[in-house]
Amino acid sequence: MVYRDRVAVTSTTAGLVAYTLGLTPATGCRSFAVYADGDETTYCVESADRTVWEINRGIVGGNGTTLTRGTLVASSTGSPINWTAGTRTVFCCPAGEIFSNRSRTISFSFDGQGSAPAVDSKTNAIVSHVAGTITQWDIVGDVSGSAVVDIWKIAYGSALPTVADTIFGSKPTLSSAVLNQATGLSIAVAVGDIWIARVDSADTLTKLTVELKLSIS
Repeated sequence: MVYRDRVAVTSTTAGLVAYTLGLTPATGCRSFAVYADGDETTYCVESADRTVWEINRGIVGGNGTTLTRGTLVASSTGSPINWTAGTRTVFCCPAGEIFSNRSRTISFSFDGQGSAPAVDSKTNAIVSHVAGTITQWDIVGDVSGSAVVDIWKIAYGSALPTVADTIFGSKPTLSSAVLNQATGLSIAVAVGDIWIARVDSADTLTKLTVELKLSIS
């Protein structure tokens, strides 16, 4: 997770899609261009009267002009906000829940560079540094589309995980949608577990992120 101080801009993005950001910062602040593409951060989006808001984990892209809507941390309604027309403020917001609870996020992202991510695209292998239980997955695209992503995990050793090491019976899936979520999962994670994500299918969307919520033991 990456944080930058005094980052605040506006957005007119409507609906449940990824945010398109302005590059002109609020007075005395900086734009999201201070992040590198691919940086994951938590941020708050709030209406002009501050009564409607959400805090998300997301990935910065487009040289600071886009933010994905990953795992929802909190909101004024308890659900992702389906924004109507209007201008709202988007700012970097280290979420209190992240620092006060014992949960972490394992994140996998795919970028088709203007096309749908190719079938059989795989992430680089990553390693778990804490033990716990996967309780939730979230999948989000840059636009409404369809996709299926498989997640593989294997205990630390000389081998990398393969399709034989899939952790889900029902894989993270989008069906003509921007985002989807599954909760109530119980998948054990050990220190040193090695992870790889693979695109089984993708259509229409060009960027795709899957996040796993890990409750630390």
